[in-house]
Amino acid sequence: MEDNRRRLHVLVVDDDVVGLECYAEWLVAAGHRVTTRTAAVGTAADVVELRPDVALLDVLMPGLRGDDLARLLKRHPATRNLAVILHSCLPSETLRPLIMTSGALGAIEKTLTQSVFTFSFHALVMKLRPPTHGSESIVPSSPAPAASGTYRVAPVYGGAPKRKSG
Repeated sequence: MEDNRRRLHVLVVDDDVVGLECYAEWLVAAGHRVTTRTAAVGTAADVVELRPDVALLDVLMPGLRGDDLARLLKRHPATRNLAVILHSCLPSETLRPLIMTSGALGAIEKTLTQSVFTFSFHALVMKLRPPTHGSESIVPSSPAPAASGTYRVAPVYGGAPKRKSG
């Protein structure tokens, strides 16, 4: 089977170094290019310089929360089109309003399972429009985790649908 998934440049920001390395490794294994940061403060400058396709932001970071960083990025003309995914151990009822107020694409609850994480990540990035600079598509190459009564998939929460302008 041909792999037609678009390789994304993902900026992962998390103050937990072990988790940061784990999620970065999983994204690289899924075929993406990854840049990591351990602090939210200063991330906007990296976004402008590095121009990632997606930012995966831990919500609970010292100094500047990930949802607050997402709001800042969405306000700045140079970074407002960045796709942001929140990443947290917070419960879904807490994450849903953060998605709506931060302008994030969605959120992924933290998990220790690589297949669940990568499937959840790809489910969210499939919401992105195809790039205007190429013809590659964003399609996950790995199948969805098997559905069974004992296998719990980490919830993926999407933000509000984007309104078409015009």
